[in-house]
Amino acid sequence: MTQKAEVNSSNVLTQVFGESNYVYQEITPQELKENRIKNLLRNSNIAPRYADSRIDNFEPKNVGQRQAKEFAEELTFDGGCGAVFIGSPATGKTHLLCGILKKAASKEHTVLRTSMNEFFLELKDTFTDSSKSEKQVLDRYAKVDVLVIEDIQPMKNSEDSWQYKSLFMLLDRRYEAIKNTFASSNCTGAELKQLLDHQTRRRFSGTIFNFDEK
Repeated sequence: MTQKAEVNSSNVLTQVFGESNYVYQEITPQELKENRIKNLLRNSNIAPRYADSRIDNFEPKNVGQRQAKEFAEELTFDGGCGAVFIGSPATGKTHLLCGILKKAASKEHTVLRTSMNEFFLELKDTFTDSSKSEKQVLDRYAKVDVLVIEDIQPMKNSEDSWQYKSLFMLLDRRYEAIKNTFASSNCTGAELKQLLDHQTRRRFSGTIFNFDEK
């Protein structure tokens, strides 16, 4: 039976125990980095459909999309940058956002993708599940280096106001910690202004890119 174990050394080695021989396979620093990046992406919640979505293979079809791609290409993830991509469904918002997450992961930043509904459902689960708290959920999303929140949309009734408070709390924590936060919405710019008040919009710390802009 073959077993593997890592050996601490200036050169990281994998020692493979055979029946009578020792075989050493060197793991290079580049391979170690690639493994760390793979782990970051494995925990990113990027769906299989977007496994091949990158910034470089995003093909803009209008001015707004081209400006968004140029913005993504220039990102350094320093200083708590962010942006909101708005526009009709199937215009490439998710493709480009997943590309941004992959770029951040390549620089070994922690990354996470969610939707507004997923975030609220996870919070709502804490009302009936004593094994996790609202603080634990907020901490998970607040501490990640680069966060994408997709499908920002209007609430159906005023009873959901706790959701706005939770969203603002999350965005405010990330804003104060100088984290990078990106979002998408199928709303128009005018609808987004009605949906999110000025303080909440400011917490995204970035530009609004309209994917429908010709």
